[in-house]
Amino acid sequence: MAGEEAQELFSKSFLHWGSLEAEERKVVLTILESLDHLPLAVVGAAAFMTATNTPPSEYWPIFQRDESERKKLLLREFSDIRSEADVTETARLLRLIAFFDRQNIPEELLSQFGLEGMGGSIEFREAIGNLLGSSFVTGVKREGKQFYELHRLVQLPIRAYLSTRELLQWKATALRVFS
Repeated sequence: MAGEEAQELFSKSFLHWGSLEAEERKVVLTILESLDHLPLAVVGAAAFMTATNTPPSEYWPIFQRDESERKKLLLREFSDIRSEADVTETARLLRLIAFFDRQNIPEELLSQFGLEGMGGSIEFREAIGNLLGSSFVTGVKREGKQFYELHRLVQLPIRAYLSTRELLQWKATALRVFS
């Protein structure tokens, strides 16, 4: 496709296109260029960003990281990423978040030092996207950084219904991540 056609296709596929600032739109153009304006890749990138609530400026570094990350992004099914994401990782991330203070949880803490077995930034984006989409977690931007918050009425039952063994396990995991 021509560059303008690829941008039009992306804008139709990315639900938050109208709210993107100029800098984010420039990043989109860079992404589209890197995808060689291939329609399937353009739609897939837009669908991933929409489903996981990932802005283009956060997608781009993941895409650039290395060949294996780029391959994983491009091979993702994009018809409905949210329903195809691993529910186990989403539940595990929610449990981890429940053992932090409910507010001002830095994304960096969760994404870089998060759960063992969470394969990387793509899986993190899918899991956090699921939590944001279901309103278990809310996202807040402050000073250019992303933070997450968990409502106390979500945090309380998560902690209350865990067995003693699981409670100790998740406390230890949260402490490990935090330290």
